[in-house]
Amino acid sequence: MFHTICTLLSTIGKRFQDVGLRDLCVESGVIAEGSVAGVMDGRRYNRAVRLHKLVYETLLRQAWKGFLPWMEATHTSDLAHLEETLRIINDLCKGDTSMDQLLQNKACACIMTCTCSS
Repeated sequence: MFHTICTLLSTIGKRFQDVGLRDLCVESGVIAEGSVAGVMDGRRYNRAVRLHKLVYETLLRQAWKGFLPWMEATHTSDLAHLEETLRIINDLCKGDTSMDQLLQNKACACIMTCTCSS
């Protein structure tokens, strides 16, 4: 399994190093310039996994930044459901509500199943 993961890391590194992943690693300070070749080749497992986790989190944050403006532009009728869902999720994080309550809430079900506007 370990070697399969290393092969996957190597494939990702080789595929995306020329589109800026190599530069992103070094310029952000996540990977030292001397280690970046090993990361891209899948030989530096821990560093490569750390890098890919950080890139994944960065891309998710970028997606979330655009999510609310997209909802406002394309699904204005569903904003009330989204606000209710986010409130209940926040309550769940605080411990003020349970997962069962979240799953039984109509607004949450609407957002999770993408059936609000239809």
